[in-house]
Amino acid sequence: MHTCTRVIGEIMRKLIGTFLFTWAIFILPTSIIQAQGDERAIDLFRAGAQKLMLKKFADAIVDFDAGLKLDKYNPKGYASRGLAKASLGKTQEAITDYDLAAQLAPNDGKVYFYRGLAYFELENWDKSLKDFDRATKLNPRDDKAWFQKSILLNKIKDTQGTLQALENAIAANPKNAKAYNNRGVLRDEMKDYAGAVSDYTKIIALQPNEAQPYYNRGVSYKNLLKLPEALADFNKALAINPKMNEVYVQRGFIKSEQGDSKGALADYEIAIKENPKEADNYFKRAGEYKKLKKSAEAMTDLDQAIKLDAKLVGAYLQRGQLFVESMKFKEAETDLDMAIKFDTKNPNPYFIRGNIRMKLAKDQDALKDLNEAIKLNPNYIKAYGIRGI
Repeated sequence: MHTCTRVIGEIMRKLIGTFLFTWAIFILPTSIIQAQGDERAIDLFRAGAQKLMLKKFADAIVDFDAGLKLDKYNPKGYASRGLAKASLGKTQEAITDYDLAAQLAPNDGKVYFYRGLAYFELENWDKSLKDFDRATKLNPRDDKAWFQKSILLNKIKDTQGTLQALENAIAANPKNAKAYNNRGVLRDEMKDYAGAVSDYTKIIALQPNEAQPYYNRGVSYKNLLKLPEALADFNKALAINPKMNEVYVQRGFIKSEQGDSKGALADYEIAIKENPKEADNYFKRAGEYKKLKKSAEAMTDLDQAIKLDAKLVGAYLQRGQLFVESMKFKEAETDLDMAIKFDTKNPNPYFIRGNIRMKLAKDQDALKDLNEAIKLNPNYIKAYGIRGI
């Protein structure tokens, strides 16, 4: 039987990343520019804002330039031009415009938010964090600023800070599905699987036709050993999106745990068809073939898994066991050598190699392996038994 240990490489759940500058534009209403005095400046700013919304960034900059010549003290004109420049990859020029906007409107949280994005783009974490701090202080109900701050805090490995920022984003906007997603991911990584289930359930309520949150929740249920609930979520994810390859892998795992090797085999076959370059899928299918006593098919899959990933310890371990069953002890010993080479802290390869070496009349070497297995796992009962022999 497998264990329900979470394998990071098997799952697709990811932190949703930073906002793009072009996305940030849509925070701005078309009436962003509030100018007084020269009607020509007002018209130019409004035209620039419209072009900004249409992603005509170079044209927008022309309008903002002209407007700022007529109204050089308009902070939102500088902020808007900064957004256009940032969207064209002119990040440092954008920061210059944000600096001017901040001087003219020091209490406008959006300006610090935009400048924080620009510093984030330049990987200047200190200045970016300082601006996000200011943005959220000036406008604590800005869930987007809290969310972006959480991305930065996660980038600098401040897990508790990230969680708190996500809490604040959700408090500011209980419908922020991205914040629930990222908090669910972090809770999973902290092994708070029940908390992760709660977050993914909130996303499902907000986005019932999205497959990803069902998949994520299914993995969390799996880690809670709630296999029927996990299976139901994986089925739902596939009903929404039959092309989610990684869901077949997870569902195959659940079916295997429930004793349905044929069902698991069918899911792994779909996963391999969709992604023939993923070594772990062949390794998993080999396990089901082995349960069904199809040793030749299992061996073929293990060969392919090792070909795709020469450091896949489990594949060497399983292939070594198949060699033992077919009395090919030298080949088995070679595979166990490789398994130990890539994972010196796993007691199982030492135990199995110890058995093999005993069969090869290498008693001293066998004893060393069994001693090592017991050292790594003092409760390894079988190792004590074989060592006693």
